[in-house]
Amino acid sequence: MKQEKLVAINIPKSLLTKLQWAYPSGTDTQRVHFVLEEHVKAAEREEGVTYPTDRQPGHDFDGFTLKN
Repeated sequence: MKQEKLVAINIPKSLLTKLQWAYPSGTDTQRVHFVLEEHVKAAEREEGVTYPTDRQPGHDFDGFTLKN
């Protein structure tokens, strides 16, 4: 399995509590991951594209030299 880089995010405790009610099983990390993943999948289905995982928005040409 590919090892992913992890980032830390801060979310309000009240939102985490709602996630605990909505998804009673799993760890807090698993709950947040699941919700984010589901929303990204829904956005990809709506837009009909698959988002890249190797660059952030606005960095489409990083690593390329454009010539005039």
